[in-house]
Amino acid sequence: MVQGSGGPELSQEAFGYGSKVYGVELLGTLYTQFDKIIILALLTPRDFGLYSVVFALSRIYNAVQTAISNVVFPKVTGLPQEQIIRTVGRAFRISLMVMMIIVIPTMFIGNYLMGLLFGSEFLEASVAFYILAVECIIGGGSWILASAFNALGRPGLVMIRQLIALSVTVALFFVFTPLWGLNGIAIALLIGSIVRMVVTVAAMKIVFKVKFAAMFYDKEDLPFLYERLNKKEEESPKEEMEMLGTNNIHPMEELKGHLRQILKVIPPRTEIYYLDYPVHSNGGDLLIMKGTEAFFRDNDIHVRARYSILDCPLSLKVPEGITIVLHGGGNFGDLYPAHQKLRERMIAQHPNHRIVILPQTMFYKSDIELKKTAQVFNRHKDVHFFVRDTLSYEIASKEFQQTNVYLSPDMAHQLWPLKSKSKPSAEMLYFFRKDIEKTQNQVHYESVSGPKATFKDWETLYNRVDRKIIRMITSRLKSGKGSSFARWLWYKYSDRMVHTAIKEFNQYQTITTSRLHGHILACLLDQPNILLDNSYGKNSNYYAAWTKSNPAGRLESNQTSAYNKPTETGKGASTVVLSDGAAL
Repeated sequence: MVQGSGGPELSQEAFGYGSKVYGVELLGTLYTQFDKIIILALLTPRDFGLYSVVFALSRIYNAVQTAISNVVFPKVTGLPQEQIIRTVGRAFRISLMVMMIIVIPTMFIGNYLMGLLFGSEFLEASVAFYILAVECIIGGGSWILASAFNALGRPGLVMIRQLIALSVTVALFFVFTPLWGLNGIAIALLIGSIVRMVVTVAAMKIVFKVKFAAMFYDKEDLPFLYERLNKKEEESPKEEMEMLGTNNIHPMEELKGHLRQILKVIPPRTEIYYLDYPVHSNGGDLLIMKGTEAFFRDNDIHVRARYSILDCPLSLKVPEGITIVLHGGGNFGDLYPAHQKLRERMIAQHPNHRIVILPQTMFYKSDIELKKTAQVFNRHKDVHFFVRDTLSYEIASKEFQQTNVYLSPDMAHQLWPLKSKSKPSAEMLYFFRKDIEKTQNQVHYESVSGPKATFKDWETLYNRVDRKIIRMITSRLKSGKGSSFARWLWYKYSDRMVHTAIKEFNQYQTITTSRLHGHILACLLDQPNILLDNSYGKNSNYYAAWTKSNPAGRLESNQTSAYNKPTETGKGASTVVLSDGAAL
């Protein structure tokens, strides 16, 4: 137990949440290995060799099914429930349909290849191969359908499904294997996959009220598949930018397309270290993190290691050939020195590595501190710095003369579109910041809005349990005890937090916000919103550079030049100020 992390009740809730997802993975591993144990116990080594070959050959359908899913199954974490179910259901139907169409001819080819590559003696296991091929398709389809439960924060349903299927399959192993040998094992696995499918479909109908027919048929699937396949045709960045400039597309889709310029310095299949990912309740940083991870996945960028500011070693050893990628946001400068020192330390310690800083906004109160940063940057020959507004671009281009500087929108735009069919139940949400970037213009809004107005910020959007769980995770990361599990748990739990923010925004017709990512989240939802500036012009500069053409949002016209001075944090050598304003 970590001292000060919230007590036994908090730890039980946090690790209970994580253990459900982890339990699913553990049961899945047991499910795939138990058949080998049974063969070794009840059959001969020769049978084990035959089974290993036909099982591996049947798994080729997994690779094909994964490829199909990548085309039709975009990122669903944080989407509204209706969209998650619709997207997962479509991926399930299309993959199952296509696989059933190709399964018969490819099974015959597989039988021929088995005899050609391994010899005629392996043909006696051909029946087991046919059965395992069908089992692979049904089992893979049920996994796609069950992914909706994880995305909606219900991993316990998947774990229950796995327990039921594993119990049935193991029992059938002991019944069928003595009777039919390898075919018996294959039949037991097939029945287990059918049980998983039945339980999953039943859970979808009972828990999420999805109609049975809708899970297996939708007349729009084939047109959708045709459209997605056409979109997957490769285009050069130049061709795509020309397309964005000439076609009548949504402004948010255009901004998402602009992010592809990052591929010039982080090409697909690049291996990277992703540093300074956020571990706090600032939903803006979480949206950036989720957009960044989506960008990595969508473009086949391989993340070898992840470190936050809490657990990044002072002397991080990075293998040769790895690109160091630093999280984007609005903390570049001297307002948040902990993050800035991390960036500068990585640049100084790794002169021979490519270093990429994802889209940031720069702000320095002190010109002396800016010059110190410039000295660090100018000693490195392969730093690539993406900035989110023209003012930051001008400053960086002038001061960082050895650095490649690019103008780019925020990484959260990779999440477009976030759509919801739910209807708002209230008129206006005032989503106002309470940290050192608060302005007098915002104070004016707060004073004239009336007693019934709803005010929220990232820190009030989440409840006491959320905040205590975050503190527990940060304590784990800082101590280094169980940091791998804490990192894994945080990624799962932050999915839930993003989903909470989306649900909250969906309750209101209009959002008035001084948070840049309150504005961006509303735009991602295609929701009317009014943006107030922050203390140093970050919001207005971003609006002018990127979102001005989006009809859903507008910049508040009566901006004032007055702003609050940065809030002083508590004194003490152990205090670290993070970009959410929290002292850890």
